[in-house]
Amino acid sequence: MTEVLKRYVDRMNAHDVKGIADRWVEGGIFDDESAKLLTGKPAYCVGKKKIRGTFRLMFLFKPKAEILKMYDNGLEMDYDIHIIGKTLPCHGKVEQQQDGKFLVYSCRPRQD
Repeated sequence: MTEVLKRYVDRMNAHDVKGIADRWVEGGIFDDESAKLLTGKPAYCVGKKKIRGTFRLMFLFKPKAEILKMYDNGLEMDYDIHIIGKTLPCHGKVEQQQDGKFLVYSCRPRQD
């Protein structure tokens, strides 16, 4: 899964809506508590259509993601997202996977 996480960050940095949504299986879940650091509320998306919509909106603001640490289990990473003059400290985790893609991916505010 390490490569899937790296591709997730690559697609975020390329602002590639389709490419990032393709990290999930159809019907997958993106559970993003870190969004509340920016918007005041978390993002919880079920299905590629909703995931694409969330990232389409986010990509309007040209985020830049930076991996800080990839965990040995290959399922977790610490990373920062730089967006509209702010840095969001994130901890991402593949909660469930299927066919080498995310079934459930969670993002939480990182506590440094």
